[in-house]
Amino acid sequence: MTDLDDINVLFRDLPSSVGGLTSKDENGDYVIILNARCDSVRQRITYEHELEHIKNRDLEETKDKNACCVEEQRHQYKSSMRR
Repeated sequence: MTDLDDINVLFRDLPSSVGGLTSKDENGDYVIILNARCDSVRQRITYEHELEHIKNRDLEETKDKNACCVEEQRHQYKSSMRR
């Protein structure tokens, strides 16, 4: 997994339907952007969710897919693990 020192967290006003997102900056470090409009509980849950994407290397494995596909695959995987 990536060293936590290589993860930057930013707070930005995002649409209410978006809790946050993860990307990489020009140095290849991860950037988690959290919705500044959300309360601290939602921000924490979103932060943990985005960390899971980093731990699972979702950005590396899905370079040609959009965010909706990544989310759908991850949620399907989690659902199958609960059965």
